[in-house]
Amino acid sequence: MRIAKEKLEQGTVLLCVLCTILVVTLIGANVLFNSVTRFNTSSSQVRGWKESLYAAEAGGDIAYAEIRKTILDPTHAFSGWTYSGGIYSNAPITFGSDNLTTSAAVDLFYYDSSGNPWYRIRANGTAPVLGLKRVTMDDLSLRPTVPRATTSERLLFLSRIRKSPAASNWSPRQ
Repeated sequence: MRIAKEKLEQGTVLLCVLCTILVVTLIGANVLFNSVTRFNTSSSQVRGWKESLYAAEAGGDIAYAEIRKTILDPTHAFSGWTYSGGIYSNAPITFGSDNLTTSAAVDLFYYDSSGNPWYRIRANGTAPVLGLKRVTMDDLSLRPTVPRATTSERLLFLSRIRKSPAASNWSPRQ
């Protein structure tokens, strides 16, 4: 004769498996969302850095063209540029669809033994970086609050640390 068993545990394993799959799926979705957000932000910043590099190279090309004019057309060389302290500099130039800006400075760097001038070109390129105004994606509310101090307060604090007896053996090269 068979004894009938009550089946009270009939769906509990299935329910536990479904809940586990749900939790793992939520964790995976959260990790994927954070990864995609960080990737989009960092790729936007990298794009901005590359565009600023292109803008700086464009400024260098503009300065190089002006240097070439010193040989080919000396009367019109550096026309529209400002000369101050031995340095020619131009006003910032805006170009491109993303409003890239560039400026350059050219100074006479060296005369070689043949009497030929050597010039130094310094170019600056800027591009807008889209996205958050902070670099990190971490939540700032989780950080402990740190009181802000001015530069003079920081220097005063550092000088007090260096003058204290506990810090007498400290040096910045350690």
